[in-house]
Amino acid sequence: MSDSPKWTSVRISPVVRRQLREERRRRREQERARRAANRERRRKERFSSAQIELCRFLGEIEQELQEFLSTRNGRFISSEGLAEHQAALVRCHSKAEKATDEKRLKPVQRELRRLRKQMSQLIFDAESQKFSAELQQEEAVLRRLKQRLQSAGSANSTKFDPDGLLELDGLFGRIRQRIQRRSLEEARELLQQTLERVAEHEALVEKRATRFEERKRKAERTVSDIEDVIGGIATDEAVMRWRSADISRLDEQLTDIGAELNRGRFAAVEQRCQELRQELKQLEQQAQQEQAKEDQRQYVVESMCSAMRKFGFSIENVQSVEEADPRSDTVIYARRPSGGEIGVSVPQEGDVWYQLAGYPMRADAGSAAGQITRSCDEAEQEIEALHDLLRESFGIETGELNWRDKDPNRVGKHQARLPHSTRRETDQARRQ
Repeated sequence: MSDSPKWTSVRISPVVRRQLREERRRRREQERARRAANRERRRKERFSSAQIELCRFLGEIEQELQEFLSTRNGRFISSEGLAEHQAALVRCHSKAEKATDEKRLKPVQRELRRLRKQMSQLIFDAESQKFSAELQQEEAVLRRLKQRLQSAGSANSTKFDPDGLLELDGLFGRIRQRIQRRSLEEARELLQQTLERVAEHEALVEKRATRFEERKRKAERTVSDIEDVIGGIATDEAVMRWRSADISRLDEQLTDIGAELNRGRFAAVEQRCQELRQELKQLEQQAQQEQAKEDQRQYVVESMCSAMRKFGFSIENVQSVEEADPRSDTVIYARRPSGGEIGVSVPQEGDVWYQLAGYPMRADAGSAAGQITRSCDEAEQEIEALHDLLRESFGIETGELNWRDKDPNRVGKHQARLPHSTRRETDQARRQ
């Protein structure tokens, strides 16, 4: 055997491959359980936040109502409407405390929005009655009508029914003109029309705002789910080892999706989240495939080290050729005190390569054209014995040992001894 680098194929036995698959399955089950626990923790956190926000909203409604009742105008509020409103608030409070998940909070949220609107109507009716009783002026009613519209949320009016808001502004101006001209009958007629139009406008704004909030919450849940998935994968050692750059890229995309969410582009958010989910699934599958190759490679490396120790070698170092690239070859450097060094390069896929130094070299006496062929039967025999041990003790099958310019007719006993190869010569051969 010449002193040039040698190589051979390796194949792990079916029994060992099944053991490695079972170990990967066990790790995947642990990872799934860990992710499920994280999702449940996030769900509880979101539910707790939603419950706190709901209680805060309920408290605001109660406080606003109490503040109005404490004013002089509070005595004009409908006692029947007030009792019904307060009973509904108590029911909402009870349901919020008993809720166990976000789904059970949704009906309470809808009921609270209805109660906020009902409270605004109760206050408006009370103040309108007060103004009618004390002032009997259409201008006071007009002022309260404007305040009612503003209390419903001018931002929502502008966002969800801008044409209706513009129409109401025109009606308010016409009413003001009639009042200034003392055309009270016309002013009352316009006020009645405006009241009806305000009710229509409020209903339309409420409908569109509710739909908007539902779509927003759905998109937020979708984004939150994707964040949970990425958060779980980001703690998966196998995925981050092989696909960390891809996960970072998808995390950046999630920031862009958040910007789309803030702009109200919910359909685009849902679409991009679906694409992210598919890509994450593919990345995880690819990472598991690469981890399977790495598990087999590490099994070969560990088995090779154990076998060489049995042959009297001391393992000097085991490292990747490129530390930043986990896919690069793993190289084993071993030395025997009595002489002889071996470097073994183990890839994820493909042939295992050997580089030897410190073995006696011989010259083939029957080489053609009088050339001397450097070879070493001892090294070849030792590698073959190593292969036998790998097969018998570790279930690793190896192919034929090859090297450059190998002579299939060469016979070791016809060779003459050459001086030992030096480390420098070995390194030169490896570079060739």
